[in-house]
Amino acid sequence: MVKLETEIDIAAPPSRVWQILTDFESFPEWNPLLQIMGKPELGAKLKVKVNAPDGSGSQYNFQAKVVDFEPDKLLAWKGGVPGILSGYHYWRISPSGDGIRLIHGEDFYGLYVWIKGYQHIMSFRPNYEAANEAIAKRALAFS
Repeated sequence: MVKLETEIDIAAPPSRVWQILTDFESFPEWNPLLQIMGKPELGAKLKVKVNAPDGSGSQYNFQAKVVDFEPDKLLAWKGGVPGILSGYHYWRISPSGDGIRLIHGEDFYGLYVWIKGYQHIMSFRPNYEAANEAIAKRALAFS
């Protein structure tokens, strides 16, 4: 398993950030990597399309399931291709200063992780950070 975790402080209320994270239909407007079809609720099955974070232009489709769902606090799903590449993708929201701290990460599992290694997975970090910045920009635009 390889853990990739990022964080950002956003001067917005938790409810605003939560609204962005659970509005799956608008993901293509701000998220450079993910398109999600399904409902943001515990146990929901999702169809996820990922633009390869290595910039190759490849797209991958997989099924996921919402496994953690605490309004204004935690959204996470598990999915992927079992044995090959799967993950636990999460966003955690907690109070911080005049707003929130958003922790965004993923625990990666499978043969792909073993073959490609830690450094390759860590090369995805700029994409996760770009998503964080896009969430912050979107949240502040609605202030």
